[in-house]
Amino acid sequence: MSAHAAAFEDARRPQVRKIDAKPALRDRVIAELIGDGKCSPEQIAGRLRRDFPDDLDMNVHHETVYRWIYLQPRGEL
Repeated sequence: MSAHAAAFEDARRPQVRKIDAKPALRDRVIAELIGDGKCSPEQIAGRLRRDFPDDLDMNVHHETVYRWIYLQPRGEL
C-alpha cells in the first residue's frame, strides 16, 4: 500500500473520538461538566493532567472536550 493510500485510509471519517473510546474518561468529563462545580473544558483538562499525570489515556486537550460537547446530540448531556 502506498503512503498516499494509507494516509487517505487513516483520514476516513467517522473516527472514534478519544472521550468516547475511553469510558472512564467519558464518565469523568461528564461528571465535571454537569456536577456541582460545572467546570469549563480548560478546568477539566487541567484537573485530568493533575489527577492522572502518568496516564495518557486520561489526558485530553481542552479543544478535544469542546469538540466532543459540540458533537453531542441535543439533550444528551
